[in-house]
Amino acid sequence: MTSTFKKSLPRSAGFTIVEILVGLLIGTLLIYTMYFVFAQNEKASRVTSAISETQMSGMQTMYLMEQIVSDAGSGFMYNSVPKELLNCPDPSGSGASGLEGVFVLANGSGGDLITKPLPAVINYQEVNTARLDELYVFSGASAIYNDALVAPQIPANLSTSGSNTFNVPLNFAVGDVLVGINNAKQCETYRVTQSQQSTPGGALSVLMSGSSNLSGLSSVVNLGQASHFRFFVNDRHELQMDQYAFTGTGWSMLASMILASNIQMFSAQYGIDSSTPPDGVVDSWVNANDSDWTIPMMRGANLEKIKQIRAVRIGVIVATTEPEKADQPQAASTLTLFESEAPSVSFTAPSVDVGSLKYRYRKYEAVIPLRNVSWAN
Repeated sequence: MTSTFKKSLPRSAGFTIVEILVGLLIGTLLIYTMYFVFAQNEKASRVTSAISETQMSGMQTMYLMEQIVSDAGSGFMYNSVPKELLNCPDPSGSGASGLEGVFVLANGSGGDLITKPLPAVINYQEVNTARLDELYVFSGASAIYNDALVAPQIPANLSTSGSNTFNVPLNFAVGDVLVGINNAKQCETYRVTQSQQSTPGGALSVLMSGSSNLSGLSSVVNLGQASHFRFFVNDRHELQMDQYAFTGTGWSMLASMILASNIQMFSAQYGIDSSTPPDGVVDSWVNANDSDWTIPMMRGANLEKIKQIRAVRIGVIVATTEPEKADQPQAASTLTLFESEAPSVSFTAPSVDVGSLKYRYRKYEAVIPLRNVSWAN
């Protein structure tokens, strides 16, 4: 009997089309899930980073402004110097101070706001119901004298074509701004270009640039390295700081810096000591549109009125730069600056519908005492 054996053939290696499609589907789902999780994490990371950046930039901005504003008036707000400068009439009779070369504040339209030496000036502004004030700060960074120089310390006339002899114990610095005042209380500004002292405490030989039209000088004020800062909100809703230095005939911008972005409100107020006699304590806060503290009133302010300003307080409301999608509706909400003591300033955050983009808001405030000697007395 003969047996017949059939050799079985092995199955071909590989996947069926159904197995391949199932694998592709599972892989696609895994990739989509991973992408969705990654996108959500990336979104959360951006929002968290934006919140952190807003907090840091806000704190750094307030710190920088506190340092600059607290130095307002240094270099010229002491002893007899403010009275000397504030009493300077304009020789042309136009009503300005005669110090246009040094103390002109120009607004965004190019108009003159202030033409006299005021340490801190607030320009009240509302843009589409939002408070976007401007704050100007003046200082003389390295003035070395605590009073106006008078005869025999100064020459009778100052020359910009030759050397001028000052009998003072300390040297001037190149770049110092000098204000010459004659017996008629007319004023001129100069800038030191060279200063030499042959022996310590001896006569000082000074070369200057600027105008030289006055004679019979009664006093000279050294403002040191005169500078001013302008804080304002630009067209991109950024809080910007511009720094200027006096060149002898006008202001030259040294630096411009963006301090914070997405600014919704920037408000500044004067702290006023209204006690009689003054006790050095802030009795009330006023906006710069108050009838007694507007720009025109500040133009005509005397020293006693200026000394009423004991502090400046500033407030900023900033929105995060990274919006979030709202998962539930939110009604309009109000954020208020200076709630502790009137006058307060309010900002209304808009309402948000489900699925719309929303922003987070944060407010910063600071009260800055003005620490120069004249105002402390």
